[in-house]
Amino acid sequence: MGTFGPRNHLNIFFPQLWSHERGGRTNSHQLTEEERALWYEHGMRPAVLNLFSQTVAAEWAVTLEAEKLRAQRSNGPPAWSSKQIPREAVGALAGAIRAALTGDTTISSGDRDWARDFFILHTVRGTKHSSPHHVDPESATLYLQQYLMDSALPPQSVGVVGEWFIDVGIQISSDDGGCLQWMTDTHNEVIQQALRISRETAVRISEPGFSKYQRDLSSHLTAVSGFRVSPGANAEGIFEAKYLQAYTTDKAVVYNIEGNRHAKFVGMKEAMGTEHPVPSINNIFTLYHGARTTSSSSARLEVRVPYVHADQVLLEFDVDALRECLCSFTMEDWW
Repeated sequence: MGTFGPRNHLNIFFPQLWSHERGGRTNSHQLTEEERALWYEHGMRPAVLNLFSQTVAAEWAVTLEAEKLRAQRSNGPPAWSSKQIPREAVGALAGAIRAALTGDTTISSGDRDWARDFFILHTVRGTKHSSPHHVDPESATLYLQQYLMDSALPPQSVGVVGEWFIDVGIQISSDDGGCLQWMTDTHNEVIQQALRISRETAVRISEPGFSKYQRDLSSHLTAVSGFRVSPGANAEGIFEAKYLQAYTTDKAVVYNIEGNRHAKFVGMKEAMGTEHPVPSINNIFTLYHGARTTSSSSARLEVRVPYVHADQVLLEFDVDALRECLCSFTMEDWW
């Protein structure tokens, strides 16, 4: 729906549009052209007109079709426009959209219901490393408050308005500059310590058969892997954790998002060509060769918890037990 500042994103959801039939379609999470047109023409634009003036609203396309025609280019993708609204109007916008839809008698009651029954997800993204602190309650509380201030989120509103979740992480590094990796057969120990749940529950949600648990092998080594898990209601623990992941920072050397891939890769066409070694392999070799003397790697745990627990989670560990969950390679051996 919109963005503000460098890190804040607003997405809008319409729960009444969900159905089993729709869930089987491609891009089922996106509105159809007809749904987009209805919501814009009967909700968004009238709300802008009501909040501001005809002078301001005149700059907004009358219909979605009008915007599509305006955005067309002779070459290349459409040039969709974006609009700014005053800071003072942000809090009133959702209510104004609902009011416009409620009072519109030209649309059916079914369309009116789904269009005004929406909720907004406010995410603050790309802030990793922005608020590091010591592993103690005082530092956690202090830096959490500072983080909210930096994100222009008043702490009182985050604690009262809507549901808010915070991703909290802890980083474990080697004093001698080694490359740390999580050991596959100790995932249950890591989960138990992070979530403070029973051993039996931690074992259950870290078994390959658990549908919400996935392993991320490191360099094709089955004994060395990170993981991702959504514990579920019966395994959230005292922190009500919604998500937990363990990974290592060595991925930064080749990190590069392209489509559904997140690192440098070799495509089939290139691999089956006449030139060998292929340029992509040479490039990856160059990156690894440089990393073998300069790039150690740390182990990380990240957990998503409700705001109320954000300054309490990942503060207590059995350090000796956690150390047994990791193995360490020299940089030259790893790369």
